Amino acid sequence: MYRHRIHMTVRDVQGWNEAVAVVHGLNDMATRLNQPRATLWTETFGVFNQLVAEVDYSSLAEFETSQGAMTADPEWFELLGRLNPVLVEGEGYTELLEEATAVGGPEGSTDSA
Repeated sequence: MYRHRIHMTVRDVQGWNEAVAVVHGLNDMATRLNQPRATLWTETFGVFNQLVAEVDYSSLAEFETSQGAMTADPEWFELLGRLNPVLVEGEGYTELLEEATAVGGPEGSTDSA
C-alpha cells in the first residue's frame, strides 16, 4: 500500500475554508474519474493552520495512474489554482509513503511492521 500526503499551511480562516472546499472539489472529481478520494486531517494539538490530505493507493502503479487521470482533467488545475492565494508560501510539501514490511525475514513475508 502507498499513502500520498499533501501538507498545507493556510494563512487564515478564509484560507482554511477555501482549502477544505478545494479538497471536497478534488474528491468530487476523483469520484467522477473513479479514483481514490482524500481524507483531510489537522492536528488536534500542534502548529496552527495545518491541513494534511491523505490518499491511499494499493500500488505504485495505481498512484501513477490516478495522478495521470487527475492532472489530465482541466478542473484539477482550476481547483489547485484556488489554493495558491490562501497557502503560506514555502510551507507545503508532499510525501509518498509505502507500507513497511519485515526486512531480512523469511522469503515471501508480507507481515506489516
